[in-house]
Amino acid sequence: EAAMGEEGYLTDKGLIPLGEEKLDAVRKSVLSLTELKL
Repeated sequence: EAAMGEEGYLTDKGLIPLGEEKLDAVRKSVLSLTELKL
């Protein structure tokens, strides 16, 4: 939240914040400890 949201610190670095839908998907993945597939 502190990094990727509308008020996240990454927007101060010039990055575009995630939209609400994408942010929700990332949040669910993190909370469920979904394995990252590269």
